[in-house]
Amino acid sequence: MKRIKSLSTKLILLGIVPIFLLGTFCIIYGNVSLKNTCERQAQDTLKGVCAHVREEFMRMYPGNYHEFGGEYYSGEINIEGYQEYLDDYKAQFKTDVTIFFDNTRVLTTLKDFDGNSLVGTNQDDSFIRKYVLSGHKTFTSDNMIVNDASYHVIYMPLYAEKKVKGMVFVGIPDKDMEEMLQSYRMNMIIVVALVMLVMIVVIILVSSSITKSLKGIKNYLGELVSEKSTDKVMPQRILNQNDEVGDLARYAVEIGEEFQLLMGKDPLTNLFNRRAGRTILDKLWIKSTNDETSFSLVMGDIDHFKRVNDTYGHDMGDVVLKRISELMIKKCQQETDCYAIRWGGEEFLLALYMPLGAAINVVTMLSDEIRQEEFQTEDGTLKVTMTFGIASSKSRDDIHSIIVAADEKLYQGKEAGRDRVVF
Repeated sequence: MKRIKSLSTKLILLGIVPIFLLGTFCIIYGNVSLKNTCERQAQDTLKGVCAHVREEFMRMYPGNYHEFGGEYYSGEINIEGYQEYLDDYKAQFKTDVTIFFDNTRVLTTLKDFDGNSLVGTNQDDSFIRKYVLSGHKTFTSDNMIVNDASYHVIYMPLYAEKKVKGMVFVGIPDKDMEEMLQSYRMNMIIVVALVMLVMIVVIILVSSSITKSLKGIKNYLGELVSEKSTDKVMPQRILNQNDEVGDLARYAVEIGEEFQLLMGKDPLTNLFNRRAGRTILDKLWIKSTNDETSFSLVMGDIDHFKRVNDTYGHDMGDVVLKRISELMIKKCQQETDCYAIRWGGEEFLLALYMPLGAAINVVTMLSDEIRQEEFQTEDGTLKVTMTFGIASSKSRDDIHSIIVAADEKLYQGKEAGRDRVVF
């Protein structure tokens, strides 16, 4: 008993000071990292929103852009109705959005200090006009003055009849970024303080038997291997240990989880099957809750897949399923915490541990890659498209509600004509 008491005293004395030093470092370093992360997420959101706005606008209004009688048209179609979409983007992503014809704002969420819309005003920066309108390039900046306020911005060229006729602007006000950072900083300090407290308590309470802990790990692994079961549970008292034995126990649990996932692969597509997918979604939900972050679920469906099977046979249908699955796996390998799941038949689910704006960007690129794929059949070349519905875990109550939301977005995409990303 004296030996255990002495070891506990040493751990307390050797642990408390480094913990306070580590906590101070985490707050300082975390503040810098948090700012960089928020700026990267802002850029990802800007790119995703801007690309989506531009794609949708050019799809809805493909004609030549012009002004007549103080109103703006694409061909013979008045574009005024698209303002509602821009207002929705602002409400959903906290971004200002503007459609330019040449350098004139024809649709915008920007307002002056009196609350009047800036429609009809010009973009006065000659460099941006030259870079985007003449150079046909995308311009980004994290410190640009727009309407007398500092913004993170992106400008993309807007095409009509294969020529650049204007620009799409999306921006996040710096004041909104700073308010978000202040909230995150406070949350970070609270989290670091709680972690420090937990670590100190763990050090104080480290008095359990190492032999008993190792025996618990041995029993867990022995039952897992001998019975080929994935429902064995590591004793929580071992997992709570903050030492090498606890690390070993957590690693054993990871092995058990990997064993479960390997048993849950779909044999045709090599994607996770629905059962394994449920486990993955539960893990993401727990992780997002602990990290106080959000993730995105994407429900995708191959458009008119029954027609592919009926026309070209089920073998060709399998070829299409395999190739699309390969593209999804490749895309997931390029991201962190991205999982591709065969949800059923020609329906897929992507779980992406990233905010909604970044997920839109990833799925939009994936949709483009699928659209470009060609399949050789006896009757010639076959191309397929997919419809995607995206939902965020933010403000959702549980995994089921996110899945339902993504499925509803997918259904909306199908009803709207398929081959699109709906969120």
